[in-house]
Amino acid sequence: NYRGTLIDGTEFDSSYKRGQPAQFPVGGVIHGWTEALLKMNVGSKWKLFIPSELAYGENGQRGIPPNSVLIFEVELLAAQAQPQPPAAVNAQPLTSDIIKVPSAEEMKKGAKIEVIKPEDAQKIQQQQGK
Repeated sequence: NYRGTLIDGTEFDSSYKRGQPAQFPVGGVIHGWTEALLKMNVGSKWKLFIPSELAYGENGQRGIPPNSVLIFEVELLAAQAQPQPPAAVNAQPLTSDIIKVPSAEEMKKGAKIEVIKPEDAQKIQQQQGK
């Protein structure tokens, strides 16, 4: 839950008034909130004084004038880890071809980009090894 006010006490938002706790990802809020949420423990209540640079800055927001210092009373009721993207299991390369890109100097002399198939790459390696 939270309540947000301007420095003069004008309330611009309140989850208490809506009667429902807010839910959002840590990175989905203003920077000042992100910094605080990462340090808060579940069950704690903090009063945040957030400078405009870590809030809405020069742009302001509906009900919040530009360059406003914001005050939030925040109660962290719960937290959950964000799901991690699935690991690439048995990931295969899209292609096993080798793409040979000549330098700018070589391209000026007429060299072209070449696609070398794996079997041709093995032949080249064998020739260079001799």
